[in-house]
Amino acid sequence: MAIEVDFSLPSERVVRVLNQITAWRGKPLAIRVDNGPEYVRARLQN
Repeated sequence: MAIEVDFSLPSERVVRVLNQITAWRGKPLAIRVDNGPEYVRARLQN
């Protein structure tokens, strides 16, 4: 769906990309992420 390449991906950037994908394709039924520190933020838990 999207490729983001960098040394670090802050949660705000991940949320922005997920919002773009949602706008293009609709909401996914599920999202699988690793447990890296960039995904622990409460913004992804909404």
